[in-house]
Amino acid sequence: MKRIFSIILALVLVLSLVGCVKPGVDPTSDPTETPADNTTEEPTEEPTEEPTEEPTEEPTPEPVVGIPDFCVELDTKSSNKYDIDFDGVDDQIDFVWAAANEYGDKNYEITVKTAAGAKHILEPGLCYDLYAWLVDCDPTDGRMELLISYVFDSDDWCTFALRLNDEKTGFRSFTNNYEIDSEIVSRFTSEGGFPVIGSTDILGTSSISGFMTVTADGFVDLSDEYLYLGDSELKLKKEFTLNLVNDDGSVGEEITLKKGDKISPYSTDNSSFVKVLLPDGSLGIISVELVNTDTEWGIYLNGVLQDLIANIPYAD
Repeated sequence: MKRIFSIILALVLVLSLVGCVKPGVDPTSDPTETPADNTTEEPTEEPTEEPTEEPTEEPTPEPVVGIPDFCVELDTKSSNKYDIDFDGVDDQIDFVWAAANEYGDKNYEITVKTAAGAKHILEPGLCYDLYAWLVDCDPTDGRMELLISYVFDSDDWCTFALRLNDEKTGFRSFTNNYEIDSEIVSRFTSEGGFPVIGSTDILGTSSISGFMTVTADGFVDLSDEYLYLGDSELKLKKEFTLNLVNDDGSVGEEITLKKGDKISPYSTDNSSFVKVLLPDGSLGIISVELVNTDTEWGIYLNGVLQDLIANIPYAD
């Protein structure tokens, strides 16, 4: 009897356990496992965007720049190596000269050659006191300028400038009759140019100084007016009327100087005006007219031939 009762009690326990299990759960599974989520996500109506490839921009090439205020005096007895066209390779400037003649003149041959193949030969001929400099007049144009200044007959000066063309396949050569000031290394700037010395016959043959630069068009004058070098005084032979210069540089009142008064040349643009120092230390300005025809040569100051105003010293 006890045995039958035990069997019945066991069956009741089993049935009660089955009733406690949640629907859909395997009663034999590990109770620590999390059932898989079988829910399906609803599809979205948003279209999937295909990635678009942005075009890659070409990098902007770095501009070829020079060296602000670069100026070096060259050795005129040997070869000089500098990167004239800023391509990363040194170029060559050669000076070859024959033995001096009995007067001390030398016959130069100057060859400039870039590694890229541009070449130019200069032959100044017999000369003495030849100097050369390499400068960078414009640091934004990717090239340097070669300046050569020398003295020839009658102590006259000539200056060459060599500059690569825009394609950098050859050189352009320019010339003028100004002397490059020997202090160019200390006074040159890319913006202000290089110092030059010229001459004038206004109020007597005199040396005048100013500044120039070199561009694709050749020598460019950077000076509004040139300063007279040296001190000279001219004694007036007659009364002479001129205008004062105001403190702001404008033309001031008209005054008349007496016979015997002295004036000193101060500055000129070498074509249309000359400024002079007056006895009281002030500045006066005189208009200039240059006449040079087949039948007449003369310099007129305020309409009067300058030789009638004072004893004008001219060079032989």
